[in-house]
Amino acid sequence: MIIISNEATEEAFDAYLREYAVGQDSRGWFVPGQIGLYGIGEKAFTLPGSYEDFTKLYNQLKGGWQVFRNAHSRWSDEEAFARLMALDRRVRSLSLSTIKDGDWPDIWKTVVAVRDIKCNKSRTPSLVAISKFLHFWNPRLFVIFDSEVMEYYVFRHQWIELPPDRKLSDLCGTDVSADPRLAKYMCVLRYASEFARGNAHMRAGLVAAARRAPGVAAVPAEFEAYEAVAFEWLIIGLVESPPSGVDIRPDPGASQASG
Repeated sequence: MIIISNEATEEAFDAYLREYAVGQDSRGWFVPGQIGLYGIGEKAFTLPGSYEDFTKLYNQLKGGWQVFRNAHSRWSDEEAFARLMALDRRVRSLSLSTIKDGDWPDIWKTVVAVRDIKCNKSRTPSLVAISKFLHFWNPRLFVIFDSEVMEYYVFRHQWIELPPDRKLSDLCGTDVSADPRLAKYMCVLRYASEFARGNAHMRAGLVAAARRAPGVAAVPAEFEAYEAVAFEWLIIGLVESPPSGVDIRPDPGASQASG
């Protein structure tokens, strides 16, 4: 288990804001807009559900977030809403830090239930689409796992060691390795769960970071409970910020050389 100090946590959140959330054009991760989407998601998925609000979320994920780019097949907004609303409501109440061993079979079934929300041209399930829709269905539990940043950048750092498939298979009561892409996502959730249990202070750090983000007028009270958001921002920020004691300064001759 990795324990992050309060100081390192604040530095990592600042690194995330600096690299990924400064201004509306910074990699498309505009914090005020993202916070607004969580509000729409809560309205969409809170019983009895709101199809009108879901279409706003669906269109944003399809458009600005390009969740269906290069799709071989995908669910329509009507099908996606119906299937997401039919998911296990108990799983929607879970948080990363509250997962117990007995919860993993239901979490696995939830992920499997939306595996076809988008199929790539290779006919494999899209972790990007699966994780993004599940994230807004329950931002306390499901971590966004995009390919560009999380899969092929953050989780390639050697100090991040995912648990083996066999451990998840034991917990889920089925051979998750039979579906390698979904198994990988389950391993990420297992890692994030352990991380959240060891770093409960990241929730308050998330709220403080959101308040420091450009353009944020207010942070809703429920935002502190969004542990999957806190984990994502923090783990990205950790790989962007230098270790304690390392002072990175600009090359004094850089401006002359670049001129």
